[in-house]
Amino acid sequence: MARPSYNLPLEVLEKIFSYVDSKCLILKCRLVCKQWQELVDDDVLIRRALKTAKEREMFQDVDLGIREFYEIENYFGKNLIQNANFDLQPMNIASAFVSSLSPTFVRNRGIPHWKTRGPYQREKPPIGTEGESIPIHILKKNGIADIKNMPAIVTSYSGTQQYQDIVLSDLRISDTVMDEIQPVIVAEEWIGTRFDCGNSYILELQLFRKNCDRPVHTKSLHINTRCLGNGVWRKVCITMGHYGKGVRKIRFIRKGQDNQFWAGFYGTKFAFCRVHLQLPKANYK
Repeated sequence: MARPSYNLPLEVLEKIFSYVDSKCLILKCRLVCKQWQELVDDDVLIRRALKTAKEREMFQDVDLGIREFYEIENYFGKNLIQNANFDLQPMNIASAFVSSLSPTFVRNRGIPHWKTRGPYQREKPPIGTEGESIPIHILKKNGIADIKNMPAIVTSYSGTQQYQDIVLSDLRISDTVMDEIQPVIVAEEWIGTRFDCGNSYILELQLFRKNCDRPVHTKSLHINTRCLGNGVWRKVCITMGHYGKGVRKIRFIRKGQDNQFWAGFYGTKFAFCRVHLQLPKANYK
């Protein structure tokens, strides 16, 4: 009796694979047979990572493997900032209880993953601003139910600087992706201004090579906001691309202070910071 054939048409296999996550495709499906391996490597993973024909055409001459396609699909668009909502880590139950008694004001305590210079205050919810100026979908995207549960860092008259280093290899983003694709680096966050005090703000990105203390590229955005009588929030953003090979670390820096030199914490408010990678576009400048 002849053995029945279990070979499926490629179109059917590709449809089945579309319901399988990439990790399973790489670790299990592509090991079944040569046909499955070729389909996963040469078609399925590429289409997941490079979703448009234009993107596939852009990188057709770049030597990318399954690891790089997996990184593009799973890490591009993901927030690379750790502890973006400034969550505190109480040392013990007693300190957590004390903090819960007055959750609005938390001053000069270390925030994990962040380096800070100058005084700051953590507010929850932010004081003196209109929460309605932040769309509800932005709150929910960041895991916040409503403005009353939104945390923010507030700066002082003497000026506050906070920064975080993003070591790309620690986040499993390979040198090949950074060198051959050179993804666009996008930094963004929401900044708030009190109704009764103007402020100044700086957002800066610095790019570093491996084992190098001096940035090879820097880009910054400066904003001065006058007191307009209504506390508002707005989104700010900068991008960096075409930075050349060798970038291994990103430094996200934000600075703020009030420009009326009031005693206390009336300066720029920081919330929902984000750094992510995206595929470059052919017309990117």
